[in-house]
Amino acid sequence: MPRGEGQLSVQLQEFLDGEGSWLRRVARLVSGSWERADAALADTTAHLVRQGTDLTDGPAALRAAWPRLAAWLRSHDDTEPIPHQTPPGSDVTDPTPHMLLALQELPVEQRLALVLHCRARLDDQTLAHCLNLPTAVVPALTAQAVEELQARLVANGEHLRLDLAEVTDRRQWRPARTTVEDVHL
Repeated sequence: MPRGEGQLSVQLQEFLDGEGSWLRRVARLVSGSWERADAALADTTAHLVRQGTDLTDGPAALRAAWPRLAAWLRSHDDTEPIPHQTPPGSDVTDPTPHMLLALQELPVEQRLALVLHCRARLDDQTLAHCLNLPTAVVPALTAQAVEELQARLVANGEHLRLDLAEVTDRRQWRPARTTVEDVHL
């Protein structure tokens, strides 16, 4: 093993267990699938490593990861709804099946705007960068996504528990299932 490769492997696994878990959950909400979320995380992480991103600086690594994750999710969007899957190590922060199905009915841009704004707490400027849109468009896109999600949930007899950010207590999250071996450099 070349010098430094072992250190990268440790940093990579720590990233996957920490920030990667966060990215994986966000990707799952947008994609509707744990498998797609894992693929998005592996692609995003490989991109970060190829770009030389410091994985030990969590906030900086996340800032670098959001645009790549959003691009991957947009390019791999599947219009077929995916039935709710209970993840390995599921916990109380997992959204309801109704919320997941309603999210999957939204266009991918709206899903990304809603999830990245409410769950990932990205500001309008960062979100605009991730979505490749003008910053002025983001608030309207997010508001439209909220209205459409509300309508879909009400139509299914549910009510919107819009405070998605409230269920993101990162201390309760399980580590990502993606391992260093899953990240193809």
